[in-house]
Amino acid sequence: MAARLPIVGGDPDNWGTVLNDFLDVAHNADGTLQTSAVASVVPVTSVAGKTGAVTLTSGDVGLGNVNNTADLDKPISTATQAALNNKLDLDHALFVIWADSATTFPSRISSIPAGYVGRVAFDSGDFPDHPAPSDMQIGDIWRRRGINPGGSTPPTPTPTVAMGAYASYDSPTGDNQIAKFESILGQQVAISSSFRGWGDLFPDSSQIADSNSGHTLLICWDLGDTAATRFTTFTSGSHDAYLLQEANAAKAYGKTFYVRPWAEMNADWSPFQPTVDGAQVAGGTYAEFIAAWQYLVTFMRNNGATNIKWVFNPTTDTYAETTDVANIWPGTAYVDVLGLDGYNWGNSTDRPYLTWRTFLDIYQEQYTRLTTMVPTLPLWVCEYASKEPSKSDGPATDRAPIDPANSKAVWYQDILDELPTTFPAIRALVSFNTIKERDWRIESDPLALSIMSEFAQSAPLTVVN
Repeated sequence: MAARLPIVGGDPDNWGTVLNDFLDVAHNADGTLQTSAVASVVPVTSVAGKTGAVTLTSGDVGLGNVNNTADLDKPISTATQAALNNKLDLDHALFVIWADSATTFPSRISSIPAGYVGRVAFDSGDFPDHPAPSDMQIGDIWRRRGINPGGSTPPTPTPTVAMGAYASYDSPTGDNQIAKFESILGQQVAISSSFRGWGDLFPDSSQIADSNSGHTLLICWDLGDTAATRFTTFTSGSHDAYLLQEANAAKAYGKTFYVRPWAEMNADWSPFQPTVDGAQVAGGTYAEFIAAWQYLVTFMRNNGATNIKWVFNPTTDTYAETTDVANIWPGTAYVDVLGLDGYNWGNSTDRPYLTWRTFLDIYQEQYTRLTTMVPTLPLWVCEYASKEPSKSDGPATDRAPIDPANSKAVWYQDILDELPTTFPAIRALVSFNTIKERDWRIESDPLALSIMSEFAQSAPLTVVN
């Protein structure tokens, strides 16, 4: 039997014999290895192509990139970096934060240039009704941010545009839940918007609470929708007792706040639309509207409510049946801020004249009319929002189907891109953030939410007029 070493767990009671047999074969009597037990050795003549007294460098043995650099600063191969990039789960990450340097992105969005490298992670479980953003949508947003293939700097922020909201999560007509909106946005906003009706006195306790938490108040004041509140009933003094109560409430509040009476008065569906014939139930003629507006403002000021800033607030609509704002302008002595309301209703199955429209499509014409007529006043967007295209919504008479061709995130990004150049007079963006005729909430699209959250970081917390 050939000499061998003992077997672990084997050779019971025979280890000594087996081991001695092995040593007798492999070793001389003095313990040195026998020549036959050692393989033939070939003398070394050169190392890494060097001969003589050889000094080796790390590069000579394929370790050129190995040094004492800290682990965080050590380079990795292109292949390793690509593999790491592809570990990113695009269904759970959004690229929405600017950074100063470029990076390599996953192959799924390799056509999008580098330069926009941060991301806000979110769990899709937080947004169960919304699909992950597509590569196309992310690319669209990047392109609208002015990023070129060579990389570029982010667009200049617009620090003069304040952000605000009416946000209701329990009822589409409930009190403003501004704190909940801000917790979802992750940022505080400047303006708390709310609605009060005929006979109400304000600011009330809910609005004062919003004010005390650091918000400027914007209040829509519904001055009635029946024949009892036609324009002429104001100028006749019929409502002086109520107006005096409101003047006292405003004076007691003391802080500056903004009121938009007869909001959206130009619309043909408004019961107080001023028209040539004065036919609307709570309306009147152009001249009667102007007289009522001037009477209201003068009465409130004369009775101490000088802390109210007055907002002239039509809709963005300019089709033939609406009232031209030039015909009902009360004059700069009676208006402090221009206002506009306008929505992207999306494509409607039942009302084919409603289609997906950009902010530019909706706002540009009426914005131009107002700012040309009154170039000295600031303009606030008092209500704005977009349909959520990833869901079908709307009442039975105005259904708005899923629209995969469009993106709410891109809609909001367009606004931010256009503010500095196309809409320089805008000083506030006040969103209508609830589910009513549509899902108007910014957060219905997590990427739109991230875009507006980023915008809110640089938006002022005080109104800059």
